[in-house]
Amino acid sequence: MGFFCLDELAEIRGHLRLPIEQDTGFRATQTVSAYAAVARAAGRIQA
Repeated sequence: MGFFCLDELAEIRGHLRLPIEQDTGFRATQTVSAYAAVARAAGRIQA
């Protein structure tokens, strides 16, 4: 995976110009490695 900067994440805006938010209702059903494999295959992180 790699490193990231929280300041850079705070600057990101989506299609509606809204910032990234924490999903407080998210409950992991897979390992981080499994999520990373899906993101690599898709070429992006998907909701």
